[in-house]
Parts: sequence; structure tokens; C-alpha cells
Amino acid sequence: MGRLAACLVVVVATAMGAAAAEANPASDPDLAEAQRRFQRATELYAENNLGAALAEFRKAYSLSPNYRVLYNIGQVCYLLDDSPCAYTAFSDYLEQGSDEIGDKRREEVRRDLA
Repeated sequence: MGRLAACLVVVVATAMGAAAAEANPASDPDLAEAQRRFQRATELYAENNLGAALAEFRKAYSLSPNYRVLYNIGQVCYLLDDSPCAYTAFSDYLEQGSDEIGDKRREEVRRDLA
């Protein structure tokens, strides 16, 4: 569980930033809202308000789907002891991230799924 929580911080810092690099937030209001929701989710996570953080991560993903956010959703679900949610999010992360996910991260997620 500690490894998952530590990894969340790394992914949180980069996921929506990568989405922003792929699109112009000024021209995409959904992306801008997704980034706000993602930032709020990270704040809620830091406050240990996991239920609210999960809701914000999910909203961010629904506004601007980015496979990286699925990793965060999976970790929060794991910390909330919601195994079906974690399994689905991590599986979708691996599927949608495809070749963009590094070998080390892919193996970590596969171990977590097992």
C-alpha cells in the first residue's frame, strides 16, 4: 500500500500536464476543467479525503480521458479497499496506455493486478 501511495504522487504531478501539452487549454474548456478537477483531486488526496479525491479524478477523466488518470483512480480505489474498481482502472490503464507505459511501471501494475 505504501508503494502505491508514493507512486500516486509521481503520476499526479505529470498526468494532466501531459494532457495539456497535447492540447491548448485555452481552446478546450473541457481540458481546462479536467485540469482543475485533477488538481483538486490531488489536494483532496493530500488531505486523505480519498472518496472526494476519487470523485474528482473520475470527473477529470470523464471530461478529458487520459490513460494516466486511470492509474490514479486505481490507486485510490486500492486504498479504499475497492478491489473491483482498482482492478478495472489498472486494467484499463494498461490497455489504454499500451506502448506508452514504461516496462518497469507495466510490471508493477501487473503485479498489483495479480
